[in-house]
Amino acid sequence: MNSRVELRKNFYAIVYSRGLVFNALSLITIATLFILKHFLIGSIAIILWVLLNGAVLTATEIMTRRVSDRLNQMVNRLNEKARGNLLNMQLPIVILDEEGSILWFNNYFSKEFNIVVSKEDREVDAFVRSIKQQADPDSLGWEMEVTYGGKTYQCLGSEFAVRKGQTPENIVMFIDITDHKALMDQYDYERLCCGIIIIDNYDDLISAMNDEHVHLMRAEVEKCLTTWSRDASGYVRRYDRDKYIIMFERGMLSHYMAEGFKPLLNTIKDISPVSSMPVTVSVGLATECGKAPDNFAEAQRCIEIALGRGGEQVVLSVAGNKSFYGGHVREIERESKVKARINSNALRATIEGSKRAYIIGHKNADFDCLGAALGVYRMCIIMNVQAYIIMDDINGSLKPYLETLRKSPEYTGVFVSASDAVDMADSECCLVVVDANKASMLESQEILEAVGKVAVIDHHRRGSNYIDFARPLFQELAASSASEMVAEILQYQGEKGTITAQEATAMYMGMIVDTKDFTFKTGVRTFEAAAFLKRSGANLDIAHRYTAKTKERYNLIASIVAGATEVGENCVVAIVPEDTPDSSEVAAQVADTLLQLAGNEASFVLAPSEEQVAISARSSGRVNVQMIMEDLGGGGHQTMAGAQLRGASIDEAYEQLIQSINYRVLAD
Repeated sequence: MNSRVELRKNFYAIVYSRGLVFNALSLITIATLFILKHFLIGSIAIILWVLLNGAVLTATEIMTRRVSDRLNQMVNRLNEKARGNLLNMQLPIVILDEEGSILWFNNYFSKEFNIVVSKEDREVDAFVRSIKQQADPDSLGWEMEVTYGGKTYQCLGSEFAVRKGQTPENIVMFIDITDHKALMDQYDYERLCCGIIIIDNYDDLISAMNDEHVHLMRAEVEKCLTTWSRDASGYVRRYDRDKYIIMFERGMLSHYMAEGFKPLLNTIKDISPVSSMPVTVSVGLATECGKAPDNFAEAQRCIEIALGRGGEQVVLSVAGNKSFYGGHVREIERESKVKARINSNALRATIEGSKRAYIIGHKNADFDCLGAALGVYRMCIIMNVQAYIIMDDINGSLKPYLETLRKSPEYTGVFVSASDAVDMADSECCLVVVDANKASMLESQEILEAVGKVAVIDHHRRGSNYIDFARPLFQELAASSASEMVAEILQYQGEKGTITAQEATAMYMGMIVDTKDFTFKTGVRTFEAAAFLKRSGANLDIAHRYTAKTKERYNLIASIVAGATEVGENCVVAIVPEDTPDSSEVAAQVADTLLQLAGNEASFVLAPSEEQVAISARSSGRVNVQMIMEDLGGGGHQTMAGAQLRGASIDEAYEQLIQSINYRVLAD
């Protein structure tokens, strides 16, 4: 195709189409003048009409020549083969100026977008201009996916200048990928989503049933699972007495996610067994994690997380990114202590086979963290294994008691910094993590790589980034505190499991703080652990003295509570003033106080500092504050959780918190 001829044709057609009305009116006027015998005026009009049309044609020719020259200069820089490819390529091609206006296009562009050369197509011009506006102005080459006229195109654009210093133009190529896109959408829809489903607390559930009721309950569960998966062309099969595998098309996943998997979880929960315990299931789903075995392996990790978070929920992994749904049932305390005995033996084996043991808790350590660490320390000493407690960052009320311990000859050199521990540790040492299960929450993450073995003792729900390589991973969600769990472990060490009065007092203080003086999340085993600590010499007067609030702290809490604001009907949010000493501890105490006020179902308190904004959240049980805090990168329990927003201002943290509350509470 000759570009000069094409351009001249285009320009002439446009000029003639627009001047048709003008020329017709001019000729009618001239004819009228002659009819009326105004020969002089008519002659002058003829001369002006001829001159005007000549000027227009001359200007058009000049414009055509200039644009054509610019195009030919660009094309002539290419070799002969490339020049032919550009002009005759069977793909829509258009050249745009810096503003995105069309300078030139080939025949295939005209056919693809139904452009009539003699008419201006404003819709196509606006479409092409929008492409130029979306392109990266700092990039010489770009590509994007656009839709027009029911078709999908891949646009490939490149900037060029005919001569150095000249204003650059853009050449854009359109590739029709409509069929390819439809095929990819169909492929994505039909991709395999694999899952594992487990009936929660199966042994406890069937303990009050006879065989007939067990079979009926199991049949009801299988009926619910089959009905739920049928819409997605799914397949469900039981492979153990309480375990199922499920496979379905990924296309229905977005629908299930929008529903929050509530039809499945609620339908299962509506089953009425003979036992007073409700029937619930935990589900682990995975897709886009590789081949089918990879998806099932990821689904297994998801089901472990779901069980570690208390069950009755769905953990979904899409290409490794996990999301959580459900989890509104409170943890059920187990009367059996078999699990505690098994984990006690496993922890003992881990410690006995190590050269040294290091004990670490979460950042901004509290009494529960210290008490659990001291209990594990005593267990190491009983086994004749040298042990150190890593504790750098502590809150205000813990400092006086910790200073008392440091002055005691019993604990000389026991408390070390994280950096010193990393320098001393090697592959023959072990690490025991207490009161935490996320690496990001620890005093030091480097210590995890410096040791050969890692064990975890924690009572919080698992998040997606928990320490999954820890063995043993002793997690009891129904436990009131990590100190309670360690107290149970020590009782399985026989007569050697004797702890000192200071250690018993510290563990007792940990239980006091986490249970709010034994009024929150306490069970039979909580009081049994407290009785063990009392028999071991726990001093209750000292415990209450170190955990009591000062008058100044009480007045500060009262002022913050007075300034709290309501969010929705049953949630309240408060902010700790900046530069408040021990602001994180104050936030937790304010959250506890707000929850005690009538009508409040959940409380959230923000505590700003130089590097972060800490958030403490509490709930009476109707609001799952753990999931709200997980949206902000934190975690915890259904009724007690927290988060730390690093690098965020108090306004940014407040806005993120409100968005999460609206999403998790108000929308629900």
